[in-house]
Amino acid sequence: MSASGYTTAAQPLIHDLEESILDLSVEKIRPSFLAAEYGVDPSAHLDTHAVLYLLTADGNSIELNMGSPSALTDMGRMIIGQRTFRRHRHCFKHWSLVVRPGLTVRDILRAIQEERRHIYQFHRSGLGCRYWVRTVINDFREHGFFYLTQNRPLRRFMKGVGYSYPRGQAPEKSPIVRGRFL
Repeated sequence: MSASGYTTAAQPLIHDLEESILDLSVEKIRPSFLAAEYGVDPSAHLDTHAVLYLLTADGNSIELNMGSPSALTDMGRMIIGQRTFRRHRHCFKHWSLVVRPGLTVRDILRAIQEERRHIYQFHRSGLGCRYWVRTVINDFREHGFFYLTQNRPLRRFMKGVGYSYPRGQAPEKSPIVRGRFL
């Protein structure tokens, strides 16, 4: 058990995706910043919540979202869901990262499980979603999921994730607040 009282024994990555969805090819990985209307507490996230979308060959997407902490806990909750869109209506900033051919949803979920990225404790301030997304993207890079020739979009993301994008204002440099992987 961790200092937070949360059990950290090998926990499975839980989802309800069907086998046919797990075998779908992923065309791009899209880190996205969503506006507070998405259901994020604006005071905790400065009007921004970072999530990942896997753009799949069927024209839809899989959302990978380390859910915001509630007022009762700082432990994140991994939310994995199939979506019928490729860009969330509350998305105001995203990057499209091209992946190698043959990469499947199953491959990506396996990497998250292996790296234990589904067990995350937000910073006590409630911040940490950008750190989670950046870390997971780095893991995917180390697993060889991205085309080596597609470094420019990846570099743009790595720079852009260090900014906050307040509505109606210019991007502001914003330190990435670290949570903890347990």
